[in-house]
Amino acid sequence: MPISNTVSGNTGTQSVVNETATADVGTAVDLDGYEVVVDSETVYYDNGTGWNTATAGTDYSFDDTSASVTALSGGSIDDGAALRVSYDYQATSGSTTTITGLIPLFVALLILGVLAAKTMDGL
Repeated sequence: MPISNTVSGNTGTQSVVNETATADVGTAVDLDGYEVVVDSETVYYDNGTGWNTATAGTDYSFDDTSASVTALSGGSIDDGAALRVSYDYQATSGSTTTITGLIPLFVALLILGVLAAKTMDGL
């Protein structure tokens, strides 16, 4: 699991229109995007007779960071209902570095530094 990710570059705001998902009441359903622009989402659900616009906080909750939608118990979205979600997100491109992948290098450098210091003490 990464300790930290850094991303360089940004391609700006991108829009996703009608990404499909299936509601699982009480469970977050992940979407393809990430870092969603706050309050940019629109959620539609199929109640069997047509598509309806869902209400945030009543029918669903939305996590902007992970881009996940959760159908809320007591809301209008039934378990297993088809969803269509539209939203904007901050797309990135460029290099990504995971610090976890660099830990072996840091450990090796630390060991070499300690050995060099002990060698210098012995001279």
